[in-house]
Amino acid sequence: MIIIKTLKVSHKDLNTSPIRTLMRTGENNADTVVIEMDRFYGGYDLSEFGFIMEGRNASDTLAVATLSVDILEDILKIYFVVTSDFTAVSGKLKLTLKALNPTDNTCIIFTGGEVEVVGVSNEDCLPADIGEQLLLQIEEAIADFKAQISSVAEELVAEEIEKQLPDNYVTSDTVKTLVTLTQEEYDALPAPDDSTMYVII
Repeated sequence: MIIIKTLKVSHKDLNTSPIRTLMRTGENNADTVVIEMDRFYGGYDLSEFGFIMEGRNASDTLAVATLSVDILEDILKIYFVVTSDFTAVSGKLKLTLKALNPTDNTCIIFTGGEVEVVGVSNEDCLPADIGEQLLLQIEEAIADFKAQISSVAEELVAEEIEKQLPDNYVTSDTVKTLVTLTQEEYDALPAPDDSTMYVII
């Protein structure tokens, strides 16, 4: 996980100034922001709460994300992964952190400042045709890698088998079966099989 910035919460204020110009339109899962806050607030143990981040953008559309939490004694670390819902349009984005306890319906709101989703010339992060080409290249690279792994694995297995065999072991492309039998049994065969080696005992 790449952590870009760490934000602090003081009382009910979420300081978003460190990420004021972090986001770009169309980005998805590019940035992870850590929010640090005191575990205890107003008699509540916030480790018992769930956290969500809300973002209202310049088009008055609301984006919502459920956040994961690490508990470190008296501190909580809350992880906000910025998805494309939050970077859908350029302009001001108002962030609000909410702590929710479903047991008693407690909701605590931590108000953040506005950040700027910086517009780019093309608000799609990756043009469709380039994205398809890139995906095809990735799939081809994965298939090639799998083939290489399979080839190496076969070689290693063959080497290991060879190590386990006695020194007088013989391989053959034509003999598939080895049969032991008496001279009388061999003579009684209607026609010997070309892919079978008969050992008379």
